[in-house]
This record gives sequence, structure tokens and C-alpha cells, in this order.
Amino acid sequence: MKSKIATFLIVPSLTALILSLCGCFSGPYMMEEPKNPMTSLVFGYMDMSEAPVGLGWIIMHQLQPESKEPYYFFPISDGMFYCDLVEPGIHKFEEFGGYGYRTEYTFNFPQGKNELDPVIERPGIYFVGSYKYKKVETGFFEQGKFSIAKTDWPTEKELLERLLEFAGDTIWKKRIMDRMAEIDK
Repeated sequence: MKSKIATFLIVPSLTALILSLCGCFSGPYMMEEPKNPMTSLVFGYMDMSEAPVGLGWIIMHQLQPESKEPYYFFPISDGMFYCDLVEPGIHKFEEFGGYGYRTEYTFNFPQGKNELDPVIERPGIYFVGSYKYKKVETGFFEQGKFSIAKTDWPTEKELLERLLEFAGDTIWKKRIMDRMAEIDK
């Protein structure tokens, strides 16, 4: 009996420790100076108000060119997701999800080319849009379903203003401010 209680208490603690050491707790992080001049900032927003959990992670896969590290794990801040390390190429958002009480919810983006999947040809700032998770009603014994709908809120400029908090004194701060000035024209 003692071993079951010990396992019940130790396993979740060890899991949390390992995830935090691996960087899997996707919270906001400060952007860094780009190590590669071809790096881009990709960002967007996902409203999860109809989902069983809040947004905890988003993963994007670089399809072309092939890469040794083809997956990008986006930091999350109140529904906004962003990554300042994205290399040029064709990318596909693959999955997103979050954690509920002892449950991990993983949702896959629709197959095929989607509106939010960026093609990055040159370095810059890429807004993939704002979206809403929408629950789709199903029968009692059917698996849950969802759709993703594009929304007008928050706007690109509103998210850029929020991104400034994470840009620090890097070149990203100037690039974000320049993009905001472009939008105001």
C-alpha cells in the first residue's frame, strides 16, 4: 500500500520537474538576438474559450527544406503564441493543446495546407492570424470534434504591442515597432 501512495505522490512531481527542465512548460519567454540573420518571428492567437482547457502549447513543423530540428515549440501568453527562431521554408502547424486536471488534451490541426501555415521566403515578422477553437456538437457516444475559425480579434497590431513585452532590447523590438508603424500608415 505504501508503494502505491509513494508512486501516486512521486510520479506527478517527477513529471513536472522533467517537463520544466525540458522547457515543456510553455510560458512566455524573452526573445533573443537572432543567431541567424535569416530568422523570422511568427506569431498568432488562439481563443480556447470553448475548449476543455486553455492553450498550453502549439507545435509547428518545418516541411521544407529538411532540417535536423524541424519542430518549433511556441511560447504561449494568454492565447498568443510566438516564436522568434523560425528559419525560411514551408511550415505546417501540427498540433496544439493544454493540460486539465491530470489530463493532457492534444488537438491536431486539419490536414493539408491551412490558412495559418506560413511559407517563409525571407526574414521578417509573420502574423498567421487570430483563431477560435469551436466545439462541434456530436452524439453522446461519439468522439468530441472541433473546428478552427478565423477571427478579427485580437488584431495584428494588438498582438505586436503585447510582443514588445518579450522583445527586451533585442533587434526584435525595433522590427516590431517598425511593423506597427507600417500598419498605422
